[in-house]
Amino acid sequence: MIFRLDLENHYLSLPIKMEQLGEFIINHWILVTLFILVSVAFLTNLARSMGGVTPNQAVTMMNKNNAVVIDVRPEKDYKKGHIIGSKNFPASTLSQMKGKLEKFKDGPVLVCCQSGNLSADSAKKIREHGVDNVELIKGGIFAWEQEGLPLETGN
Repeated sequence: MIFRLDLENHYLSLPIKMEQLGEFIINHWILVTLFILVSVAFLTNLARSMGGVTPNQAVTMMNKNNAVVIDVRPEKDYKKGHIIGSKNFPASTLSQMKGKLEKFKDGPVLVCCQSGNLSADSAKKIREHGVDNVELIKGGIFAWEQEGLPLETGN
């Protein structure tokens, strides 16, 4: 491959033909597949993190709008430390919790997990059970702790 340095326009050009690109993809299909998978995972995570409220906004919603916090982490993680007054509905059991979730359909619901990655799928399941006003807490418990906000332990 020939590199060309154009000092006048300040760029480095790499002449690549379409046949070479196809050949590269065929010869390095594992690398290309991994690149695509990592890109999709990154973009999915980025899209999920766009929505939601910050921990400080969550506190305001809890105080002013009586928002209910639903923690979707496993029970053992919940017991180690959770937002004061939150309810524990582990993500793995949400599909069986319709009756318990319906009582929260009239007010705002905040969903949190450990880092914010599990909350989006859990919020979708909660909405499917008839709770419309659902928000995510961006960054989950990690962000909550970084803001210096209190947690309680036990049930």
